Amino acid sequence: MNPKHHQILSSIESQFDILLIQGDNFYDVKTNYGLDENGNVIWLNLWDKNISDLSEIAKLSTIKLLDLSHNAISDISQLV
Repeated sequence: MNPKHHQILSSIESQFDILLIQGDNFYDVKTNYGLDENGNVIWLNLWDKNISDLSEIAKLSTIKLLDLSHNAISDISQLV
């Protein structure tokens, strides 16, 4: 796994918050996720690279997607 991706996953696991920024563009998790055969969310697209095996993390309904540049929080619990 890419060290940068591992760092991001560790942060998600420990803080239950996701901060995903690509330059000035903010990723909308609702358009950057996939489902496995069991309906689990299995990836988010970061920097045009797929991070796989997020199903366990995505099951946590408390995960928030935080957009600091726009001071907005998007709740992704409806996806899990």
